[in-house]
Amino acid sequence: MAKAAKALTNNYDGLTIDRYVKQVTALWDDLDSATGNHLNKTGKIRKSIAGVLEEAKAAGIPKFAMRPLLKLEMHKRQMTKIMDDLESEHKAELKQIAQARQDRVQMNLFGWIELSATEKKEIAAARKKKFKGVSGDDLTAAAKAAGEGDIDATAGNA
Repeated sequence: MAKAAKALTNNYDGLTIDRYVKQVTALWDDLDSATGNHLNKTGKIRKSIAGVLEEAKAAGIPKFAMRPLLKLEMHKRQMTKIMDDLESEHKAELKQIAQARQDRVQMNLFGWIELSATEKKEIAAARKKKFKGVSGDDLTAAAKAAGEGDIDATAGNA
């Protein structure tokens, strides 16, 4: 035999519920406003970035070269932060792992080794391919800004 259903009683205070609903909806309004302000602010920053890219273009630096360069710069900053956040013993372990993998580019990137002249030439050739249309000091500066270390961009010309 089925249990008899309990009679439903309403023990809730409508005024209390309304107070919480008003608080949450007010916070939603604040959130919408903050989101709008954030989008407005980031939109202005993005327009400023576009303006700087246009200035660079007017100075003869193509956007197609600047965009990947800037992405690499962002990654370099992230990598630097990761390394800065590591404890010294973890950095030592990371160095050992890079050595075990024979990852000479990574070890050079963190200043743990000096690359050979041949390796520098190979990297310089790869840079010229990556930063097509950029040469000389501009190529060296672009590579440094991209976090590729301090390797002479003209090494590939030797």
